[in-house]
Amino acid sequence: MSRAAEEQADLMGVGILYDAGYDPRAMPEFFETIQQKYGEGSAQFLSDHPNPGNRSEYVDKEIATFVPRSNYVTNTPAFTRMHQEVAGMHAYTAQEVASGVWKGQSPNQTVSTGVNQLDDKTSAAAAPDLRVSSTWKSFRGSDFSIRVPDNWKALGNTGAAMFAPPGGVNSASAGRTTMLAYGVLTDVYQPPQQLSSDQVFDALLSEVMRDNPGLECGRPTAISAGGSPATSVECENRSANNGRGEHDWMVGFQRNGAIRYFVFVAPTTDFPTMKPTFENILRSITFQ
Repeated sequence: MSRAAEEQADLMGVGILYDAGYDPRAMPEFFETIQQKYGEGSAQFLSDHPNPGNRSEYVDKEIATFVPRSNYVTNTPAFTRMHQEVAGMHAYTAQEVASGVWKGQSPNQTVSTGVNQLDDKTSAAAAPDLRVSSTWKSFRGSDFSIRVPDNWKALGNTGAAMFAPPGGVNSASAGRTTMLAYGVLTDVYQPPQQLSSDQVFDALLSEVMRDNPGLECGRPTAISAGGSPATSVECENRSANNGRGEHDWMVGFQRNGAIRYFVFVAPTTDFPTMKPTFENILRSITFQ
């Protein structure tokens, strides 16, 4: 949910209003009403959606390019039905948006208040079992294979997955929200435009840091893992896990202009205990 994405959504929104017959000026008027009522930054809406003044400005410029109409729709039965439907939907809070966890959820599911931090609605989880099994098992993904201790669980699919020890994954009430506290997750990052191999990892890291406020990362370094060249970086979020902190070790492999990345996650105090296991998992990764 970057500022550029928000601007794109605004501009598409006024176009949809106009095409549907509604007055597109309703959108900047809404921004103006919010700012007049609450001022800068004091309302929840302004926390989630900053700079209403700037938004009104570029939306007004977009509207000026539309062919004026003398009559606009003000209400319809369809609008009333839609209003009733969305009135019961869950609206993400600023903390939920900042967590980035919403990206892996279905619409209207409550997400964590931090990157891997439980909120007040989250059920208590059993203490994680950090003992390492003497036997390991293999998991074959869409373009990779990985080995993890045989008491770890695999969640997700062959493209995007997470692997965690017992107690390493926390689920919110009703079991709808999954957060990784201990373990490793993997996915593929496809940059929005063609970039050089050196730039792709930097773009991934920038997006991760933008989506996770409070995350501080070191300098990426070149390494070799599982016989393949890779880029590694270690990050920390001191405010995660109710102040315990979270340590994230991200390793990315170039894959045809994209990056298959693996993020090894643990609370800051437990990361040294987990790191030897993480290193063995990393060494086991191979690509098809």
